[in-house]
Amino acid sequence: MTTGDVIKDIEVSGPGFLNVTITDRAITETLAARYADDTDRLGVPSPPTPARRSSTTPSRTWRRRCT
Repeated sequence: MTTGDVIKDIEVSGPGFLNVTITDRAITETLAARYADDTDRLGVPSPPTPARRSSTTPSRTWRRRCT
């Protein structure tokens, strides 16, 4: 892809700001490539593996008796 295939239009929208319009073709090709790649997950990270408890008994907090 060349710059002309990706950027459709650039316009100044204020001091220090630019509006960049991307071509429909660039968006479609990028989405198609991400969809075809099973390892990418469209940029969403894999959920973490839940931690396993070493005991079936829930932990308890023992209170000290104040005397």
